[in-house]
Amino acid sequence: MGSSDNNRFTGLIQVYTGDGKGKTTAAVGAAVRFTGNGGSVLFVQFLKGRPSGELDILKRSGVTVKRQDGLEKFYSAMSDKEKEECKKITNENFAFAVKNASDFGMIIFDEMAAALNRNLLDKKKVIDFIKNKPEKTELILTGRNMPSFITDAADYHSHISAKKHPFTRGVSSRKGIEY
Repeated sequence: MGSSDNNRFTGLIQVYTGDGKGKTTAAVGAAVRFTGNGGSVLFVQFLKGRPSGELDILKRSGVTVKRQDGLEKFYSAMSDKEKEECKKITNENFAFAVKNASDFGMIIFDEMAAALNRNLLDKKKVIDFIKNKPEKTELILTGRNMPSFITDAADYHSHISAKKHPFTRGVSSRKGIEY
């Protein structure tokens, strides 16, 4: 095996952050590529509970998906009781990933930045997982305003910026495009 073949078995850390559209889409693309090459993927989605088209494709492709089904409101619109339920599910899904990390060649934490910035996850536990993840597991973290302790640990750090977005013209999210 050549050195390039050996490198593909070293799990690195990728971050997709910024205020632009496409962070989750980039992570989904990585999951599709990895699964298409025979890899096993865990896709953990924080703070998202409404139906989204890419999830069905991921599940049919054999990707394990963990999210907060049933909590479809934006966090800012949740009641205190819903916020507590959201925090509980967030921690359960993160704990599942930690416990089962060695079963997956790729783990994606979609909206990790929001989960940390809203104090839904313990920063120390996240740092511990990043430092001690299985050596061959690729780790992808997404979200706007990613904390520097994650971007500093990343091997890839992509900042996706919005130059234009139809939301500023009053165009709301469109099924099949944004979700």
